Amino acid sequence: MEVERSIADLVSLVCSSTDTPLARVWLNGPGDICSECPMRPECPDRTRCLHLVASAGVTRRTDGPFRRFPLGPRQVGGVAVTRGPCVLREGIAEAGIAEPAWLATHRIRSFAALPIELGERCLGVLAVFSRREIAAADRTLLE
Repeated sequence: MEVERSIADLVSLVCSSTDTPLARVWLNGPGDICSECPMRPECPDRTRCLHLVASAGVTRRTDGPFRRFPLGPRQVGGVAVTRGPCVLREGIAEAGIAEPAWLATHRIRSFAALPIELGERCLGVLAVFSRREIAAADRTLLE
C-alpha cells in the first residue's frame, strides 16, 4: 500500500511539473484478468502484463479499457519490452493508447512513455499525455 501511494504521489508530481493533463504508471504483474481484458487478442503471452496502478490529472481512475497492457503490443507494451522511450508527436489517435475522442477533448498533441527500470529489469512504464509538444527538457525531467 505504501508503494502504491508513493507511485501516486510521483505521478501527481509529474503532472504538476510538466503541466500535462494526464500521467499514468503501469507496473509489470501477472496475467490476471485475461478473460475480460479488451486487449486479449493482442496479447502474445498471458502470463504477464502491465497493470495500471496510478493515474493523475484529469482522472485518477485505474479501471477501464487501458487498465492492462500486454507486454509488446502498442507503445506502452513496447516500451516494457524494448526498455526504450517512445515519444509521439503525430498519429496519436491511431496509436491505440487512449480513446480518440478523449484525446481530442483534452487537446492532446504529444505522448511519451518511458520505462521504469531497476538494474536489468523493466518494472513498468510511465506515460504522459501533453497538450503541447514534449520537448527534450521534458523528457530529461521524466527520465
